[in-house]
Amino acid sequence: MKAVVIFSLFIAATMANYGGHSYGENPHEGRYHGRRHYFNNFVLARHEKSFLHRIHLECQEESSCELEYIQDPFQNEDYEPLGDYMLCLAKKYGFMGRHGQLKFENLRYKLGMICGEEDPEFYINTCAVPADYPVSTAFGLWKCLDNHGFHFLKECL
Repeated sequence: MKAVVIFSLFIAATMANYGGHSYGENPHEGRYHGRRHYFNNFVLARHEKSFLHRIHLECQEESSCELEYIQDPFQNEDYEPLGDYMLCLAKKYGFMGRHGQLKFENLRYKLGMICGEEDPEFYINTCAVPADYPVSTAFGLWKCLDNHGFHFLKECL
């Protein structure tokens, strides 16, 4: 009986922690029975943070994007240099190729390092959605990942 109670508490705690948290104004719900997925344990390794910060500086310079727009990117979607910055970051971080195509293996690898035991496929299927233009694809990718708890853009500053 004690084991049943402990198991029930474990299941209840797991379900309470599973995706019930929302971030931002309107998190993308995905295609999975309306459940919201939110990754609660986003931590980048020191070398990844350092790499991300270095490419952030390069992309900021290349795109001529002002820092104020990068600090609050999803409120400034129409600012053209911000789109260029996001595309540059996606390419240099390995999420997108030279011609703007999504690199699914790199997404699996990098998100897999962060997710640990959790399968990153939900986030890849939900967020790695090609758009009409590479800039739109990159912007949508970063926004969706951020809405699901992967705060890469905050880590690169």
